[in-house]
Amino acid sequence: MCENLVFRVFTILYLVTRLTLSSPYLHGQSLPDVPSDIKLAGVPIHLTQQSKSLIQQEMQLLYAYPTNIHNDISALQQLTPILKPLLNKANLPDDFRFVLLPFADVDSLGFWGLSQAQARNLRLRIDSYVDERYHVGISTEAVLNHLSRLQETQKNYVLTLLNYLQENTDLRVSQSIDPAYILLGPKSPPLIWKIIARKLVFEQESLTYRPTVNYILYTYPNGEGQTLHTIAQRLQIADDRIRPFNKWLKTAYIPTNKEYSVLVQVTPAEFSNVQTLASSEPKNEGLYPLASAFPVLVKSTGKLDKLRSAAVFYEINDRHGVQAQNCDNAITLAFYGDISVDKFLTFNDLNAEHDVIRPGEVYYLQPKAKRAKIPFHVVQRNQTLLEISNRYGVRLESILKYNRMAAIQRLQPGRIMWLQSKRPDNRPVEYIQLAPEEPTIARTELVLSVQDSLQDQPDESTSLPKSGIENDSLVIAKDSLHSAVVEDDTLTLRDTAPIDIPRAIKWHTVVPGQTYYAISRLYGVTVNQLYNWNKLSERIPLRVGQKLIVGMSDKQRLVVSRPIYKRKTVQVTQPTPPKRNAIFYTVRAGQTLYRIALQNNVMVKDLIRWNDLKSYVIEVGQILLIWK
Repeated sequence: MCENLVFRVFTILYLVTRLTLSSPYLHGQSLPDVPSDIKLAGVPIHLTQQSKSLIQQEMQLLYAYPTNIHNDISALQQLTPILKPLLNKANLPDDFRFVLLPFADVDSLGFWGLSQAQARNLRLRIDSYVDERYHVGISTEAVLNHLSRLQETQKNYVLTLLNYLQENTDLRVSQSIDPAYILLGPKSPPLIWKIIARKLVFEQESLTYRPTVNYILYTYPNGEGQTLHTIAQRLQIADDRIRPFNKWLKTAYIPTNKEYSVLVQVTPAEFSNVQTLASSEPKNEGLYPLASAFPVLVKSTGKLDKLRSAAVFYEINDRHGVQAQNCDNAITLAFYGDISVDKFLTFNDLNAEHDVIRPGEVYYLQPKAKRAKIPFHVVQRNQTLLEISNRYGVRLESILKYNRMAAIQRLQPGRIMWLQSKRPDNRPVEYIQLAPEEPTIARTELVLSVQDSLQDQPDESTSLPKSGIENDSLVIAKDSLHSAVVEDDTLTLRDTAPIDIPRAIKWHTVVPGQTYYAISRLYGVTVNQLYNWNKLSERIPLRVGQKLIVGMSDKQRLVVSRPIYKRKTVQVTQPTPPKRNAIFYTVRAGQTLYRIALQNNVMVKDLIRWNDLKSYVIEVGQILLIWK
């Protein structure tokens, strides 16, 4: 009798346990209550019983796929640092962020619930190459501008949202709705139930959700002409880190007729390296190469207490620092650094009302220095005073003082900033040119390519596009060449060529609408070759009328026309490659990459490339390869 009773009890417990574990609404996933009155964007909303049932149905659909909930929460957390400043600029409350993500059960809608018709009304591009409904930056800018215009007439955030959502339906928002007390019913746009359900579920689940990997979104600019795979290779990350937020691209190559930013998922540890790889700025003679050694970042490895275990600490320019993560703000970072919020803002020259904490950036937990370790800095395009201050760890007020600036102002590219002492009163503000129009040309291997056809060829040795091109020549000295003999069984030159073969340089004049990629395709070269030959980068926009070298290639080909059919030995001149010696340098205590580069008369950039370094951090005893 007792044995049967025990067996029945265990059977009941087993069944209850199985039912409990299989329930999707338990263990942090219990169905949130739907109150009769809620606030959306700070506006009171009353829900009828039918409205509550519709919201509960949407919540059940969400909880049917708990993995999707976590993925969407993670995506929204990653996008918040990008979205929040845009919402603030448009004077829209944070609750509008619940409209951003596409809805998993409605395939026809993109970000912001955009249908194709609504997207075209907002002048978004949708074709076989691009669907801008799925581009976070472009769609958000268009939608927020539209919402701002609606808000000017509605004067109520919920009415603004309802009018926006009804544009995807045949329904019309009643003009008799009381803005002070909004009643949602069956005639409301269907997406409003999904948005409210998402808000209730996300607000509950985000309290306990912790991602397995904490990603930060890095915005890679100017990807035109490249593939996502190429960008991933350049940034040294896996392809699957670049796909989630770039479904707007429907073809292999990013179009070149518009700037499309690419969102890349990186971990906090990878952020600095990715930022360095992406912002490979052109080098300038004189002062600018010194900037490549800053900021000096060293990751701290000390043990942390439980409350601060999520923090990532660095030594930045010999000061304590902390790296911002998703959802961090001035309060959390000040807590991690065990300092007051006011001190944190002061140390980083931040304004609590206007400046936004950016994930991945390292912020100072100690006062910056009054002077930088180098005397000058050349302002790059789109660079701000705060960026210069953070780069060298020098106080913003000191930079203003040294450069005789009364207040923070927009900087002109190429301006020389004083970082250690005050610019003399009798010395004017100085500038240098960032991108020389006539860069120095490096000599490359010269080979002779003979046309193996008896057909008549053009008289000119080099065929060039006619528009926007000028020809120039560079004569290679005899003492830098050595001879090579080539046997040709069938062809020879019609006229004997001189020993000194002039080298043609092809120039292109930029016309309106052209991009680096378009010009590279025109001449059959790569975009990187255009950058190297002209000392430019993707961050430097082209100017109409600008002259670019487009004729440099790894092997210059001289096409010889009108051949004669007979055997002859052709003398070909080839340049002798310069001799270079490799040395191995052992890092000593207190040395930096910049100091080693200075001692050996090489560039920091070359040291990183020769030794395949991932950052500017080097260790005592490390052996570096140096070519001289």
